[in-house]
Amino acid sequence: MTELGPDEYESLTGIPKAEYEARVLAAARARAADLYPVGSPDATIENVSIDGDGLDACLVVVFRIAARPECRWGLRFELWPFDPEVDETPEYDGADCIEAGVSEYVDQGGLVVHECGPDEITWLP
Repeated sequence: MTELGPDEYESLTGIPKAEYEARVLAAARARAADLYPVGSPDATIENVSIDGDGLDACLVVVFRIAARPECRWGLRFELWPFDPEVDETPEYDGADCIEAGVSEYVDQGGLVVHECGPDEITWLP
């Protein structure tokens, strides 16, 4: 099966684009709160939001890690097109962005190889 745009995704699942994105966002925020609650010694999640519109919509996560608290790190996860062979549900996708995305960097223990500016977000690949 090929990747799906929002209209094709809605035809297949009955879930409109706005609902899909809202469910991804809610799941990502819930998983972030579970893995990195307020006061976590590993990371502080500063923001989880949807940025962009149309096919450019992304889930954006901004966080800090204890080893480099002066740095703010950012990750963008493209939401469209949807790949039905990889993606499962909006809730899975949202949680996976935190578990596989943010946790990968937090588990590296410092992101010491990346330069960062104290008043900016350093976007990670």
